[in-house]
Amino acid sequence: MSAITNLLRDLENVIKLQRQFAVEAIEKKEGLISELVVRQMESGVDGTGGPIRPEYSPRYAAFKGFKTPNLKLTGAFHKSVFADAVSDGIETGATDEKTGKLEAKYSKNILSLTERSIDAITESILPDIQLRNEKFLKV
Repeated sequence: MSAITNLLRDLENVIKLQRQFAVEAIEKKEGLISELVVRQMESGVDGTGGPIRPEYSPRYAAFKGFKTPNLKLTGAFHKSVFADAVSDGIETGATDEKTGKLEAKYSKNILSLTERSIDAITESILPDIQLRNEKFLKV
């Protein structure tokens, strides 16, 4: 093998290792991630950072006290929100039986992360990844 081939192989291994470090750091924060999704919904915000639409009907808005949906009545949907670390990022979803209907009405973005939430997660996991890198480089 040539020196270039060896270098490319080593770089590919470093990239794989970095991905592994990131997935492991995200796994430790899955609870925080699902909590951020729930907080977004409680604030009436979807993954685009905009308000959840369509607004509640006037009658339902009068019952709830606000027009922008927070998708919470009994709390079952919010409690079912989950986050999973996957090789190419974070998968979010919900296991409640109403999930499909809510996504159909309000869009799949209700369970997505806003840029602000992604920034918070990144800030939260970076120290763990940096620590793993330091340990790796000492070997």
